[in-house]
Amino acid sequence: MLISLLALACAPSSKPSTDDSSTKDSGADTQTDTQTDTAAQAERCAEDAAEILAGVTELELGGALPSRLIPFGEGACPLLADPDGAVAVASARLGEGRLAQLGHEGLLTGAAGKGAHGPLLVQNLARWAAAGKDAPRIGVERDLRGVITTLEAAGLSAEIVDADALAELDLFIAFAPTERDEAEIAALQAFVSGGGGLLTAGHAWWWAYERGASAAEVAAEHPANKLLLGAGLLVSAETTGDDTLASAEPRGLLHAGWALTLIEDHLSGAAPLSMADQRVAADTVGAAVRNLPLDLDAYFGPLRRLLDEGDPMVPTEAEPLKVNQRPIEALLVTVWSRLAGELPPEELTAIPSDFPGPVPAAAVRGDTTLTLRAAYAGRDADYWYSDAADPLWLSLGAYAAPGEPVTVTIPAAWAGRGLKAQIGAHTDTLWHLDEWRRHPELTRAYDLDAAETLIASAFGGPIYLTVPGGLDLGEGEVTVSGGVSMPRYVVGETETAAFLAEAAANLAPLAELGSDRFVLTVPTADLAALTDPAGLMALWDAVLDADADLAAISRDRDRPERFAIDVQISAGWMHSGYPLMGYDYGAAMVDLPTLSLMGDWGAFHELGHNHQFGPANLPGTTECTVNLWSVYAMEEVIGLDRGLAHSDLDPAARQETLDAYLDGGADFWADWSVWTCLETYLQLQEAFGWDLFITMNAAHLGMPTSSRPDTDQERIDELVILSSETVGLDLTGFYLAWGFPLSASVEPELAHLPPWTDHPLASSAR
Repeated sequence: MLISLLALACAPSSKPSTDDSSTKDSGADTQTDTQTDTAAQAERCAEDAAEILAGVTELELGGALPSRLIPFGEGACPLLADPDGAVAVASARLGEGRLAQLGHEGLLTGAAGKGAHGPLLVQNLARWAAAGKDAPRIGVERDLRGVITTLEAAGLSAEIVDADALAELDLFIAFAPTERDEAEIAALQAFVSGGGGLLTAGHAWWWAYERGASAAEVAAEHPANKLLLGAGLLVSAETTGDDTLASAEPRGLLHAGWALTLIEDHLSGAAPLSMADQRVAADTVGAAVRNLPLDLDAYFGPLRRLLDEGDPMVPTEAEPLKVNQRPIEALLVTVWSRLAGELPPEELTAIPSDFPGPVPAAAVRGDTTLTLRAAYAGRDADYWYSDAADPLWLSLGAYAAPGEPVTVTIPAAWAGRGLKAQIGAHTDTLWHLDEWRRHPELTRAYDLDAAETLIASAFGGPIYLTVPGGLDLGEGEVTVSGGVSMPRYVVGETETAAFLAEAAANLAPLAELGSDRFVLTVPTADLAALTDPAGLMALWDAVLDADADLAAISRDRDRPERFAIDVQISAGWMHSGYPLMGYDYGAAMVDLPTLSLMGDWGAFHELGHNHQFGPANLPGTTECTVNLWSVYAMEEVIGLDRGLAHSDLDPAARQETLDAYLDGGADFWADWSVWTCLETYLQLQEAFGWDLFITMNAAHLGMPTSSRPDTDQERIDELVILSSETVGLDLTGFYLAWGFPLSASVEPELAHLPPWTDHPLASSAR
């Protein structure tokens, strides 16, 4: 592939050596040459932009969502960007020719940018790419034939052709996502390099979504990047905004190569950037770091030197990294993360991090062998909040020290069957947050395509075998070599004294307590007061069994629920999923005396989310019916009355909630949610018992997927009908009193049942 990289990014660091004067002169000459090249490139970019954007000041996207483009090569030029600086249209010079890419095909064919500036941009691009020829010969790929009308309106003629007609053309307009073989790609690149014009359009985000492709896979495999990367342009799976585009100014800050040099000069003190410019430059380079191929040494070499030569900030709880206030430090953390996620295990080194934390040199590295069953049936996808599609994690009982390679050995028959080795329990990423109290991304997984696989993590963590749903490989031995033994309590297998002794030694940052119902990962230091792990797990198992009973699923789970404690999570104080996550909450999760007495509403609530069945969720019930599991666990396991379980369930508080809703006109769509909604369900439970919900949950699960309700109205009607049929009474009067909007067919369908005349709202005069 032809690679024409930005000279300033390709050049070695321009800092002069202090060894001798001749080297100093050489360094100065190199710096001067680089500055001259950069100035020439910037001038040519400005000239190209002026020609292409003549008369184009703002472009409405009209619903199109362009891919973000990364211009990084010496001939690349950002043209149009969204208000945040994400580039959507860029040009490039390659050899003697010219090319341009639009991040969405609608920008070219007229599906977007329909105002006067949209067609004008296309016409300007065509004339520029054809090097100003009066009557250029233009060929258009069939997928973009809509552009022909726009060209003809400007007096330019074009016809539909294939790429094999290049010899007869001055300009070829191509659909960027079209799959092309190596010969066709080479022919197109040679066409441009020899003086031809190429205009391409198309996005990459849908391609990436369909395949679950990583940024690295998009860079290497997306058809647009196979074609354009050699010209210093990359089409990413990230997107721009969806409103308007304007001229990409200042261009130096929106070009990934130039922005990198500006940051280098800022850090060296040669040319400090304003805070506003730091933010733009860091965002531009950050997009390049996330999306360019890691083996592009000409770009990542300077970035790695910045890490080596500087003193990058390590985000901690005590000193969080505030992204908007320290954008360049945040960028360097992003570089760290990219290296940690993709470098081969043998090249990884430990990255400074307080969490999960270091492993003492004195901790023994050795072998751990477990007999495991690599089997997982999978979970019903309609458990919306449980990460139902995720693979099963099987703990391997070992901890990978940061930066240290570990070998995982599996039965040969298991290799290449979809298994992975994962290092790290903390899968929440923090990139979207305003501040980071730890590195934003900690876990890494490796495909197990051979019987023996070398793995490593720059941050360290527990090691897992992950098994995708629908796979059953039977039993086999799995060995981890080079790991550290981590404190791990397994119900029915581990001796209490041995576990507590290992936890007290504190040689691994994290510990795990687990059963076939529930697995808890906590900082080892949080176990200091634990004396009865068996009693603790018996309590959590009882909670999970109660959850299963209410959900009408088997207590014998295919997948134990996992709960991991972190120093910062992606959202809130706790959240559901696999694993469920909690913020700095490990000591509370293992405090058996307090749990036995008071339970844990927050943890019970999040576990409830993992048991909510999506098709049964009415509007407003996500944070409502989940608390049925909280109440059930509090009453059935802890033995705590609902009025004491949460302040909003005190009888006086419940009455106040009810009165406020009814006094407000019982507005279902506006006000029926959370505690108000829960009151409806609690009234039903208090009248008919928990079996009502257990029976309805079983009925939901028994429905074929195609028959499950999928609109709000269908779910509302189904609740009324199913609950009425379950208790043998027509409950429509009750639901209507609550303001439920029912379809006209509901009441006739329940006419065969006697009405519930003494329901809790029957005497309400409002």
